[in-house]
Amino acid sequence: MHVRFGRKLGARGAARRRARFAAAAAAFLVLLACAAASWEGSFEPVNLAWQSQLFQFRHQAGLDPKRASIVIVGWDQNSYTQLGGTWSRATTAQLVDLLHHAGARLIMIDRLYEDDTPDLAAGTAALAGAMRRAGNVVLAQEVAVSATAFTNSATLVPLVSSIAAAARAVGIVNIPPPEGADPNARYRAYSTTVEWAPGQFEPSFALQGARLLGVPSPGLQSTFLVNFAGPIGAPFPYYSLVDVLNGSPGLLSGLAGKIILVGDELSTDKDYFDTPMQSAGIGSATAVQDKMYGVEYNANALNTMLEQDPLQRPDAPLQIAITFPLAILAAAWAIRGRLFSSLLIAAGLIVVLLGGAWLAFVSLAVWIDVAAPLLATVLAPLAVLGVRYTTEERANREVRSLFGRYVAPSVVARIVDDPDAFGLEGELREITVLFSDIRGFTSLSEGMAPQRIVRLLSRYFTAMVEEIQAQGGTVDKYVGDAIMALFGAPEDQPDAPARAVRAALGMQRQLRALNAEFVREGGKPIATGIGLHHGPAAVGVIGAPAKREYSAIGDTVNTASRLESLTKDVGFAIAASAAVVAALPAELAAQVSPRDLGEITVKGKTEGVRVFGLGPPLDPPRE
Repeated sequence: MHVRFGRKLGARGAARRRARFAAAAAAFLVLLACAAASWEGSFEPVNLAWQSQLFQFRHQAGLDPKRASIVIVGWDQNSYTQLGGTWSRATTAQLVDLLHHAGARLIMIDRLYEDDTPDLAAGTAALAGAMRRAGNVVLAQEVAVSATAFTNSATLVPLVSSIAAAARAVGIVNIPPPEGADPNARYRAYSTTVEWAPGQFEPSFALQGARLLGVPSPGLQSTFLVNFAGPIGAPFPYYSLVDVLNGSPGLLSGLAGKIILVGDELSTDKDYFDTPMQSAGIGSATAVQDKMYGVEYNANALNTMLEQDPLQRPDAPLQIAITFPLAILAAAWAIRGRLFSSLLIAAGLIVVLLGGAWLAFVSLAVWIDVAAPLLATVLAPLAVLGVRYTTEERANREVRSLFGRYVAPSVVARIVDDPDAFGLEGELREITVLFSDIRGFTSLSEGMAPQRIVRLLSRYFTAMVEEIQAQGGTVDKYVGDAIMALFGAPEDQPDAPARAVRAALGMQRQLRALNAEFVREGGKPIATGIGLHHGPAAVGVIGAPAKREYSAIGDTVNTASRLESLTKDVGFAIAASAAVVAALPAELAAQVSPRDLGEITVKGKTEGVRVFGLGPPLDPPRE
């Protein structure tokens, strides 16, 4: 029988509930702060660096996206040296003719032809003629921008009219990253159009190529995240311009059906940009080899449109909805779990978060931000555990202080784990109470030095408590040379009467061994009486804030004490009530041979108590 009652006698359970509430509040504040910071873009530099790492990891795993039949022909150091440092229009005309005869599907020239002077007339005519013969050339054009901003008052810089007329299409190449899209000014996103005057849009270079190749136009003012096909210099086949001009039939035949992008890859011309593919995580690349040439950037943008697999990045609310449940789960587990399991769960959820983001990137081309949820998954359980430690540990120390001296360590651990199950706040329990007292201790100790008395009692209590705790009993208190112990509290023990009897028998056995030692040491043997009673009692943590203890009160306690006092009169070292004897298993009852001593009226009670003597009788009865 367990009945909770009255005002709280112990605050341990309430303290745990308060701790969990405080821990949940701390976790909520952490999650709210991380979500707000994510919403405001505070983690953007870290998320952008994460995207760069995803590109690198994907390439290292051999999972780069599908590539169209794109080939890059570059004006590089080799071409510069062999052609005398000049990339003339006549050279480009020769290149276009070669590519046309080789069967190139589309020729896209990322070079500006804006000057129309007499000395360039021959080259201009040759280039225009080659472009007309090919009929599949896309040219680059630029928009002149102000020195401070990309404004609607920008100027569309015209090309040489005869060259522009010979082109199949013309597209803008100097399109900056969308405003505010990347604090590191990297070219991650690609805009398909540019508004160079109010309401006046011009298509981009890559968009014009995609249109001619039959890809539906994404529409005006469309921006997408480039799904880079691989690291810098690696994704697409590359040939030096001079090698194509001098190329063997085998080289040229390999260009049949290819989309050819021709552009500048000479470092001194500085037609290169910072992109997510550079090795540095954050900031601008300092080495040229870490930058991507404009023609390769356009090739990646074109490839993304042709394969129709741009990166998708969920907006902030969806990012939070996708990822923050992991942080919530980590915090929820930490609120109720142990330290090690909470940290293990948090670590596992971090692996799930990073692994899920990786799979989304390589399988679905979805870029999931991890900075905020990662931080939340780490900080939320840490905040919970920190609050729990500071609030619960104080209460745990109180429990250890209350019970550590009186019950086995394993019982203390169970009480700390689940105090509510032990009724520390106060409850009515069916328990068995054991009282033990040394007979004639006052006269025995007369003439003994205080130090010897203390040593004697210490040896005695050590032996007795060992037997009590061996049977799962709780030492309630010491009163002089007397011991009060409980069975069935604070831990449930359906066999509490049997445990108490076994403890009493063990105490008598230990006492005989102690007495033999005392006699050998020149001392006197001692005798004890033990009283046992089973019944309801109020148990809980009792006392003032300065000094509290777990104890039992009520008639059951008083009766056990009175039975202990009766042992000096009934001739047995152990006196038990009928309630105790009735609950003993047959084997134990046969061992102790209960002798019915009849109904005895004990001090403080008007009704008699049926008393049994356990074990062999004493001869003669002790005084």
